[in-house]
Amino acid sequence: WAAFNRRYGVNPVLQNPSTRDFIFPVLQSDFQALETYVPTDLSPLSFPITACAGNEDNRYTKDQISAWKECTLGEFTEQWLPGGHKYVQESPAALLEFLAKDLPTLY
Repeated sequence: WAAFNRRYGVNPVLQNPSTRDFIFPVLQSDFQALETYVPTDLSPLSFPITACAGNEDNRYTKDQISAWKECTLGEFTEQWLPGGHKYVQESPAALLEFLAKDLPTLY
């Protein structure tokens, strides 16, 4: 867990040993899939992509979020929301406001 905490920060929920024991196999499988996945097709997608990100999250850069535009032939939008890695929990109103405006434009 020391390496996990260094990379992702200390998660208060994961300080409980029984929670860590429960979640460890899930995280291990997720990271294994992430580290071993080899895409079969790198062609850009034909539909729009919106990349949402927390404006205080230090786990990625603006350039990394902007790079998603290379993955689509359609429209690309960046939506920066207040908060860090857990912006969904930290600023649910901002996310819901964005979704309420954006989703109707898809139809």
